[in-house]
Parts: sequence; C-alpha cells; structure tokens
Amino acid sequence: MGIADAILDLVSSGTTLKENNLKEIEGGVVLESQAALVASRKSLIGRKGVLETTHEMLERLEAHLRATGQFTVTANMRGSSAEEVAERVLSQPSLSGLQ
Repeated sequence: MGIADAILDLVSSGTTLKENNLKEIEGGVVLESQAALVASRKSLIGRKGVLETTHEMLERLEAHLRATGQFTVTANMRGSSAEEVAERVLSQPSLSGLQ
C-alpha cells in the first residue's frame, strides 16, 4: 500500500514480512512473549475427552520441542520397497548419518 513509514507486527515465521517486501529492523524487538496452557481440574476430570485432548496437545508440543534442530528430508525416488529406497539413500556418502 505504501502509506506507512513503519509497522509493528507479530513475527513468527517471517512469511508476512517477505510477502510484503518488508524487513525486520535489527535490534527492533519490542516484546518477547510465551504461551501458557492452563486447565480447569474440574473440566479435566469431569468432561469426557478433555483430559485426552489435553494430553494429545502436550504430546504434540513436546514433539515439536524435541524436533528443534532436526530436519525432514523429502525425496521422490523410485524403488520396489521402502527398504530399497532407504538403502539407496543411506549408501550415499554425502547422506551418511541420516536415520
């Protein structure tokens, strides 16, 4: 739109900045925040499915935290089985160490 000299935006991935040809100002952090999961003990115990859903949410969050620093490799390779493709990938010296 070209009408603002500066904007303040919540940035997570930076996608919105990139889509609008914007750049984050170095040292321009205004606020750092975090989220907290709060639950009602009464709801966790008394409402069907709430405890299970809460456990699933926590498991997903923990998995995300454990995956920090890990990478996913996606490839389109032909092979007669998953084992054959895995063997071909792992036999490449540049990819050794992948599991």
